[in-house]
Amino acid sequence: MSELTFSIWKPFIKSEKRGERWIQPSLQDFENLTTCDLEHKNGLYHIEVYKSEYNIFLIIESGSLEPRDLTVTDYYTKNKRDNPRLKTEIEFLKQFFVLFDLDNNLLYFSDVRHRNLLEKILKDTTGLEFNIKGFYEDKEEFFKILSSVDEIQFTSKVDIFSTLSQKREALYDLFETDGLEDLTLNVKLSSMKINKIKKFLRSIVKESEDHQLSGILIRGNDDAGFEHVFNRGTFIKKISINVEKQQATGKFLGLEVKDILLKEIASLSNEKVTKKR
Repeated sequence: MSELTFSIWKPFIKSEKRGERWIQPSLQDFENLTTCDLEHKNGLYHIEVYKSEYNIFLIIESGSLEPRDLTVTDYYTKNKRDNPRLKTEIEFLKQFFVLFDLDNNLLYFSDVRHRNLLEKILKDTTGLEFNIKGFYEDKEEFFKILSSVDEIQFTSKVDIFSTLSQKREALYDLFETDGLEDLTLNVKLSSMKINKIKKFLRSIVKESEDHQLSGILIRGNDDAGFEHVFNRGTFIKKISINVEKQQATGKFLGLEVKDILLKEIASLSNEKVTKKR
């Protein structure tokens, strides 16, 4: 099994009407988004689209004409032969997944490095200008909903600001020297209850805001099991699933990803509702 992590974003479309400039998309806005192939430099994007009344799921795969070697080598015998793949043929070896939750106006994205690409694909297919924004949480809301912490990281730097850091003074005491250069600490925790370290977390966030620490990261979970991350001043909500990769291709089955993701979202949402009662 392989872990696949989706970060949660907010999708908006540019409105041509008077009033709000950016509005929530509806199912009708995706009417022209259908399974298709789009060209890119020396290759293709293959987009598979699955729609329901409540959500839209995209499987986006890409491949290129090049590089293509003239020969292939047998793994076991080491024998070489001419590459059977024609010069005009493409293998879709890279993939990422997108789920639009239309009821809650949320977007689950498996690879945020392709955010600009996704916005371009949506514009090319729907004719609408999309703006995908991070689903960020307020600092106080972050500390309120976080129930456990798995990881803490921060960097203490030797500069005019860090001389004010209480954390750096503690490091001096720990290592019994004041000759420390830039130092990054990464502490892995086993779902430590936040109440035990909330004061410490608040202090490093404040010192980060005051430029006394940098590279801060806090990773933990809420009561329902959703992962929340504070990273470089930004709080991002995430969800992870476990999916089997195909042995022959090393790729995920897109519809299996869709089914497991929807079940995990429903499960976590139900747990959250139950705990509120």
